Amino acid sequence: MEQMNNKNKATSGSDGLEKFGLAIATIVGITSIVAWTGLRKIKIKSEEFICLFPTILFSLFLISYSDYAYLRWLKKILPTYFTKNVVLFLRTIPKVWHFSILIIFTLYTIGILLGFKAYFRRRKLQKDLDTTGLTNAQGQMPKVISEVEIDENRSKVLVTAKGIGCDRFEAKKGDLQSSFGRIIESIKVLSDQTTLEILMCKNALRKILTYHEAETALKNPYNFLIGESANGILVADIRELPHLLIAGSTGGGKSVFFRQFFMSLLKYSSHLQVYLIDLKLGIEVKEFGQIPNVRIAKDEMEAVQLLQAIRDEMHKRFIFMEKIGIKKIDPKLHKRDLIVVGIDEASVLFGKTTVSKAKSELVARARELTDEIAKLARAAGIHLVIATQKPLKESLDTKTLENLTGRMIFQMSTITGSVSALGNKKAYALPEIQGRAIWAGGNKYIEVQTPFLSETQFDEECKELAAKMKEDGLKNFQPMIEYKAPKTEGTNPVVSMAVSSSEATT
Repeated sequence: MEQMNNKNKATSGSDGLEKFGLAIATIVGITSIVAWTGLRKIKIKSEEFICLFPTILFSLFLISYSDYAYLRWLKKILPTYFTKNVVLFLRTIPKVWHFSILIIFTLYTIGILLGFKAYFRRRKLQKDLDTTGLTNAQGQMPKVISEVEIDENRSKVLVTAKGIGCDRFEAKKGDLQSSFGRIIESIKVLSDQTTLEILMCKNALRKILTYHEAETALKNPYNFLIGESANGILVADIRELPHLLIAGSTGGGKSVFFRQFFMSLLKYSSHLQVYLIDLKLGIEVKEFGQIPNVRIAKDEMEAVQLLQAIRDEMHKRFIFMEKIGIKKIDPKLHKRDLIVVGIDEASVLFGKTTVSKAKSELVARARELTDEIAKLARAAGIHLVIATQKPLKESLDTKTLENLTGRMIFQMSTITGSVSALGNKKAYALPEIQGRAIWAGGNKYIEVQTPFLSETQFDEECKELAAKMKEDGLKNFQPMIEYKAPKTEGTNPVVSMAVSSSEATT
């Protein structure tokens, strides 16, 4: 009987030890997962890591090679575990192993701290998300997967939301902003179709940004101002776009952006030629006319003649490029000016017309030439900037629109207008703030406040720039392109231009 009791006690002790070991293994496993999650949050390229990591490493090195001083401290703090015999044994281990173990222990501790911080942050985000009341047909709420910090102002929250579409999140955008206490920049579905990315920022955009405040960000030639995003002032290089569409309802800021765009280029770039098409007799851009490297076409005939001359210049450059064996023009290297063609209110030039056969032919020719330039001109150092209220097929050819990869879209009065410009409703959802727009470059859609340049300031800037250029001399490699062909009475202008174009190419 006594033997059986002893056996039961031994078995019970063995089971208890096994459960204890299992509990320890579980705790180690969980803490390891937490530590790994935390360590993944460390940004290796961040300034904090670059400064702190060498400091921590050096400190651990000193501790490891300082005659085991830290073991004496451990003996004082935890005498039960770090007895005299344990300390003596640890002193027999080479110092390099002490150094390695201290590094692992330090990383493990940092990882656990960061991991728990991320866990509690995720729990808070989950509670914030739950308050919006979003559920699928089964009553299940979306779940927060993680938060990824992009920079000190912006972060993205990944959410799994089976059965809850992106449009429902967009409809709850105001509730989400109120719950998270941040501005929602964008909400999009990721490639797996079940995960959503909510891009958030801390700081709200200002309602007005002056051109003179923003222009300090212009550091390089051929750069222009996009505007101020939640992450600071953005600039872009016209050579990288390669073409730009500016669209939006009347009064949104489209015309102001058009003129400040060209002011940025002209003021900070040499070896540049600018050609503007404004069919309202040039009144919107007349101030640019006093600048030596700007030309303005004021009617349909001049517009088509200009586009034809630009197209001919493009082909001349292709012949030059083939001759010297290059794929892209570099203004300074190849002594060819960068050419930018701006078309204001493109619907007036490209819109369908039944006024006369001659005018319809001019419209058709303008569309044809613009499409060819949009498709091919980037490599030749020629870029298009087209401004219109709505980029609909009636006013802008679909093939041309596809090549306008850079897009500055101001508020649209209809969802259809926003979709035609951006492929989504973001421009329709913009607040009614003059100068507020969506900048689309590649797959990114960024809400920005564009720079404001008043009529008076614009006129002053043009006068100053014209005077400076006349004083310093025009720094161009080539003469400005001549495009005004003599008008011959009784001759079809489109046919005569086509003939002269084939002669020039030959």
